[in-house]
Amino acid sequence: MKTANEKKKASEDETFELLDKMTEALDEMDTLVIDEVMEEFDIYEFDAAQNSFLEKLKKAAEDFDIDLCVDIVDEWKQSLI
Repeated sequence: MKTANEKKKASEDETFELLDKMTEALDEMDTLVIDEVMEEFDIYEFDAAQNSFLEKLKKAAEDFDIDLCVDIVDEWKQSLI
């Protein structure tokens, strides 16, 4: 039985979908959607490398550093290809 704290392992498709949503939100500088997507990331479990990207993205989003967020998302997508 899963507990409330257990997260679902993110598939590559799910990760790309979230990154695409984030890219769109960043392009539009829509801080509400950026926050929503960051919350969606929290329901998934990522491997160590992807988790590193996520932690960087969280920090950049908290700092409202849109350019850095774009760079992190692009780099994360490239790592998945």
